[in-house]
Order: sequence, then C-alpha cells, then structure tokens
Amino acid sequence: MNNEAIRQRVEALLAQMTLEEKVAQLVQVPYAHNGREESLRWAKMGAGSFLHILGDDAREVQQTALQSRLGIPVIFGIDAIHGHGLNPNATIFPSQLACACSWDADTARTMGRDTAREVATDGLHWTFSPVLCLGRDTRWGRIDETFGEDPYLAAELGAAIIEGYQGDDLSDDEHILACAKHYLGYGEATGARDAVDTECTERKIREVFLPPFKRAVEAGCATIMTAYGAIDGTPLTSNKRMLKDILRDELGFDGFVVTDWDNAASLVTNQHTAADLKEASRQAAEAGNDMMMTTLGFYEHAVQAVREGSLDEGVIDDAVRHILTIKCRMGLFEKCEKTGRPGCIGCEEHRMDALNAARKSVTLLRNSGILPLKDVKKLAVVGANADDIRAQYGDWTYFTHPIADENRPAVRPYVTLKEGLVQICADKGIEMVYARGCGPIADDRDDIPAALAAAEGADAVVLCVGDTWAQHGETKDRANLTLSGRQLALYRALKQQGHKVITVLVASKPLCMEEAA
Repeated sequence: MNNEAIRQRVEALLAQMTLEEKVAQLVQVPYAHNGREESLRWAKMGAGSFLHILGDDAREVQQTALQSRLGIPVIFGIDAIHGHGLNPNATIFPSQLACACSWDADTARTMGRDTAREVATDGLHWTFSPVLCLGRDTRWGRIDETFGEDPYLAAELGAAIIEGYQGDDLSDDEHILACAKHYLGYGEATGARDAVDTECTERKIREVFLPPFKRAVEAGCATIMTAYGAIDGTPLTSNKRMLKDILRDELGFDGFVVTDWDNAASLVTNQHTAADLKEASRQAAEAGNDMMMTTLGFYEHAVQAVREGSLDEGVIDDAVRHILTIKCRMGLFEKCEKTGRPGCIGCEEHRMDALNAARKSVTLLRNSGILPLKDVKKLAVVGANADDIRAQYGDWTYFTHPIADENRPAVRPYVTLKEGLVQICADKGIEMVYARGCGPIADDRDDIPAALAAAEGADAVVLCVGDTWAQHGETKDRANLTLSGRQLALYRALKQQGHKVITVLVASKPLCMEEAA
C-alpha cells in the first residue's frame, strides 16, 4: 500500500471514530501488571497497544480487539533489548555496550535481524530498542544498554540495528518496529542518577545527544520513546520544542512517539509541572506524545479535557493518525499477527550469530605475555562470576524481568566461563580446579582461603571479577565503581602467592580496577 492509499485509509477510519475510540488508541496497557481480565477489558475498549505479553496471551488480546466496534488491531511491544530475552527460550545476544566494542555495524544489524525474527515468531510487533543515550558517566545504572560514549559510533550502530529490526518492509513476517530511546539526554542525568534532570544547553544537545537520533530518523526508525527527565526544567514528556519543533519539523520524523513508563503521570508525582493527571494528560498530548505507556488514567482525563474544551480534539486526531499510519505500514489490518520464522526462537543459526557477536565483542585489555596459555598442566579458576549465568546474561532477560516463569527451558544453551573451561581442559588433558572465592556482593559464602588452597600448584589462575545483575539497570546507579565485595582482596592474595593471574571481567560497565588490570 503506497503512502497516499495509507493516508486515505487512515482518514476514512478516523472519520468513523468516536472521541473515546480515538483516545483509547493513545493508551498502552501493561499486561503483566494489569492481568488478563483487565487487559481484555481494555482490548474491547480499543486500546492501541499492549506491552510485556507473550504467545497465546497476546493472541487472545488481539482477537478481543478485533471484535471491538471498528476492529482496529493492537500493536504488541516488548523490551527485546539484546535478543528476545524476556522469552526464556530466546537467543541472548551481547549487550549494546559489548556490541559497541566490536565496532562492527554488520554485527549490530545481524543482532537486530535475528531478534526481530524471534519477536515476530512470538506474534509480537515492536521492540523498545535501541538505546541511543550515550554512556558518558559509568556510574549510571543503564550504561550497559548504550552503544558507548561516542555520538558517531552510537549513531552508526544504532542505525544498523534499526535496519536489522525493521528490514525493508514493515509488513513482512520477519521484521518488527524499532524504537529509538530515550529522547533526549537521558544518560546525561545529573550525578548519573537515573531519570533525573539533565543540565545542559541546547547547543550541547545538538552537538552531542541529537546526532544518534537524527541518524535513527534517517534510517527510518518507526517509533521514538521520550525520556524520563527534563531539560532546562521542562520534562521531555511536555517539551514541545524537542518533540515537535526539532524531532518532527526539523528532523522529519514521521512515525509515532511513545512515552516511557508512566511518564505522563510523572508530571504530577515526580516532576510537579502539572497539578493533576488531567493537566498532565493535556501537557503530554499537546507536546507531541502519541502513545502513553501504562498511564491508564490518561484515557478518562483526556476525554474529559476535550469535552471541557481545554484540549483540542485535533491534537488527539494527529496522534491517532501517527499510530494508525504505522499500523497500516505494518499491514496489521490485513494480517494482525506476525508469524516470524517458526522454530527460530533459540535456534542453532541464531545461537551461532550470538557466538560470533560475543567473539567480536570480547576485548583484551592488556597482555603481559601470559596469553595464550602454553604448557599448562593445572589451571585454577576462581571467582563467583566465573560460574554465574545471571551475571553473564546481564539485564533485560527472563532472569531480571520474568514474564512467563512456567516456560523456562529445561536446558539452557549457554555456558559459564567455568563450564567452558571444564570442557576445554578435559579435551586437552589439563587438570582444572574451581573455587568460588568471593563475588561482587559480599556474603557468607565468601571463602578466600579455600580459593588460595585451590590455586596451590596451578600453572596459572583465571580470576573472574566484575559486577552482577543486582548492581546495574534502571535506578541501580553506583557512586563507587571499584571492585565490590572482597574481589580486590582475593586478587591481592593470589598475587601475593606469586601466581600468574589472568583477570577476566564479567561486568555491565567499565569499573575502576587499575590495580587488578
């Protein structure tokens, strides 16, 4: 369907819609939080989108939506951040920060393509990725979700993964909507505290933070998500300058804008720029947000505001146009469920792509001549992170954001550092011993003497240190980036014994570890 045909279809549909049906299109419902019955009620009302829903639950919601008066299909969104990781059977790719270490756009593009296939095979349409914030302050908890600190690198890898997600045709069965986030300056929050204000000038915004989003628009990114914070005291959720003047008029963005989690309500509860949810709903709509993530109260307040005359219905119409246009581009009215590539979730091809991406992402910081290991008869492996699959998976997987626990796989396809070395050493006839020693978070399992005993007589020691999933992510900012727990003490004790130590990092971010490095 060409652009003019889509425009005519959208206008014809818009002319049939009641005010209530229009406003419902602007609502995104959190299935996992609302539960089945409430979510089905919203589907009957004509809600435009649902998030964090999988498989048959999504299919039931979609069939309910199709039975509403106008039968407008819903868009299903999910946080498929480095693979379709909320599905426990999916392929897990390196984080964006790891991918950035590859300096390879093809790797990012392949990650996007494979993730899209798996999300589509689950019947879903949309990933809240990529993160185009810049990782300039490593205290920030979400640093691992970025493509690093450089605007050019983030722009190029961001464009590549968007191309992988969306392909050449949004209506085909194997591609999904991308969502460039968080617009704008979210990662530059004051003091690296998640979701607080960003203190910077518009010049800095244009020179540093805007270029990756400009590149995303050029790559055809279908959706953009607004940030939690504020610039110059104006929350991004109510910032017409950023959302309309710059994003739409200047950059030419023609998709739809979605808020981050409950951003509209945050104008009342956190940012205090609106006296109540009605005022917040008006601000969010007028600023240029087309879809309100999880702020379900927006529905009644926006309807009331239009009825009272404080919100122009034309604002609602424009938002509905943006959303319906994307639904038409996706061909949802003809085929509301993506079929993907049956059997591809966690398939061998995708796992090999993930392995290739991991290999390209691995970074050697320093080698004093100990690598590659030669003439080793006994190898000691020490450190909790050497055998912690959760730390290795990182954030935004079924470990950290479980949706469907009952579907967890009986056998995971990935190995920890320890498990991999066990196999390699067995194949080569090398004795290998493992001791936990200690982890990133001190607890009563820490046993440095046992680790030292295990290392006795070893030709080399592989010491695995870093952080774990409890130490990074949204709101998990850290002021102290030195090796946490008793990890540095373990390193010093091993060095004091005279061991050749190979330090391996399993971490979400760069850590302050000059001595161990």
